[in-house]
Amino acid sequence: MNEEKILLKAALYSSGGRDKQGTDHFSTCSSDSRKASMNFLGKIFSPKKRSRPLGNPDLNNVLPEKTTMKGLLDLVTFPPGGDGEAVEAAERLMSLVEQDHSICSFLVGENEDGLSVLIMTGLRPGDRPRPKVVKLLQAFAEVTDGSRGAVMDASVVPLLVKAVEGSNTGRHCDVLVASDAVKTLKSLVKYKPAMEAVTEAGFAEKAIECLSMRTLSPGLLDLLSLILDRDATAQRRKATAERIRQARGVEALLGVLSVHAAGLQEKQLVAKILTRLIQLDDEVQPIFRNENGIELLNNLLVTQTTEANRSSNSSGGTEVLEALIAATEDPQSLELLLKQRCIEPLLSLMSLARNSLLTELEGLALQLLLKLSRGALTSRSGVDFMVSRVSAQLLLVIGAASNHTLVERAARIIRNISLFGPHERALMNAGDRGAVKILLKKISLCRAAVPSDAVNFSVIALERFMLEDGGRRSLILEDGISFLIKFLVKSRGQARLFATRILVMLASEHNSSDWFIDMWSTELRGVFVLSIRESLVFGDRDTKIQAVELLRCLIFNRRGAEVRSLISDCHSELRDLQTDPECGRYATAALVAYYNTGY
Repeated sequence: MNEEKILLKAALYSSGGRDKQGTDHFSTCSSDSRKASMNFLGKIFSPKKRSRPLGNPDLNNVLPEKTTMKGLLDLVTFPPGGDGEAVEAAERLMSLVEQDHSICSFLVGENEDGLSVLIMTGLRPGDRPRPKVVKLLQAFAEVTDGSRGAVMDASVVPLLVKAVEGSNTGRHCDVLVASDAVKTLKSLVKYKPAMEAVTEAGFAEKAIECLSMRTLSPGLLDLLSLILDRDATAQRRKATAERIRQARGVEALLGVLSVHAAGLQEKQLVAKILTRLIQLDDEVQPIFRNENGIELLNNLLVTQTTEANRSSNSSGGTEVLEALIAATEDPQSLELLLKQRCIEPLLSLMSLARNSLLTELEGLALQLLLKLSRGALTSRSGVDFMVSRVSAQLLLVIGAASNHTLVERAARIIRNISLFGPHERALMNAGDRGAVKILLKKISLCRAAVPSDAVNFSVIALERFMLEDGGRRSLILEDGISFLIKFLVKSRGQARLFATRILVMLASEHNSSDWFIDMWSTELRGVFVLSIRESLVFGDRDTKIQAVELLRCLIFNRRGAEVRSLISDCHSELRDLQTDPECGRYATAALVAYYNTGY
């Protein structure tokens, strides 16, 4: 027992196995005494005895924490009694670290090679680490960059990557080790220098190997996504994407989507990874398309929407929409998606997102719908289905949303659908809350000095509705001419061009031109003249031509002092424009019409 006390004292004050007086006690003790002392230390620090992270409260004054840890580390590093004693000390330390991760920082500061020694002492024969060693590395990877640096210095990343394949054996112990290895690597890559080491150790290929064997792990997929998202440079991320493709990773990931046993979380992570692969590697798209990727993602969209409707919870779920948006950059994939009849689940998800105030999800749904509307313009696939189901949702967005991005996307979709033809426009504008009325309301609420893109695209979306009597009548009854004239003076570029073009379409009809002039107030007339003069002087070619055409239409369809005064105010600008090589003939035609009327 005296020898055990001597060893205990050495553990407390150790500095290479010496007490405060410098006496080397290890070399004077028998192996049995050293083992007995280690058992004593183990009992003191056993979980059953401990009531705080380190040490029994009754022994706090006897066993200072740091010196005890140092003593154990010294026993591992310089075992006077041989390897068996080092292994036992290592086991004790690893158990303590597993219970209290804060010990990691102390061990790193005490001995920069301490972790390496612990790992080597705790390894089992073969090429896979024991569970306790992986737990030790997991603890070090979770604490600080300093402790993560110690893991890197120990050169164990390849060992951890190798441990990942244990999930393929099906043995419970190996599966647990593989899961802990993935958690360790995930924590480790928070330390920037570790990201490249994990990639170079072949983690991406190992992960794909596991997926190919239908070994599903959210942690594995999450880490793969993390590497593709956050690796230091775009070049490295691209290289990783290429390695995944070359390892037949696209096929393996799509295989997960086709497995009914895979959970929704795993499939959403797969969709997220596919998004990054498509964005990073141009050669992924043909593989994705040929392996029925669009159909599988559409099935995931249906599943996700069904689940969201069942639980009345649409939180999350952006991954599949982002994947479909990325995939449909390819025209062939866009055509395939149109044939999948994806509109119904998409609209259902939009509605749930709006009711749950999930702006990001609703925005992505609108972004995908916008791409589909563009594709439908070319292929005409699903056009009738889109018009009959989409209109009400879009008008709700424009009428209720305060988010400019949502309104802009909805207005752009309405614009695309309005290009399909008169039948579709009539459907969109039917009822008390038709497209023209809702768009005009958004325009009328604009108080900003410079209109937002949401307002600009609302104006652009109106234009095709003016081809039919119903659209023109709706605009006039809603005081649309007044709103458009007020908009003109604030607008620039394409929005001003379309606003002017709409006014031309109205002024070209005799009945509309009567409304055009009769509703003017002095203030509105001044705004109109200012806008037209600005367009004639500063507008681009198309805007100048539309401004001249507007004046010409008013000359032909409306006689009287109002028009005479209007043309007089713009007369000098029209004369100057006659010398313009592109617009001169239009200005001349307007002036000739003006002179011929006897004004």
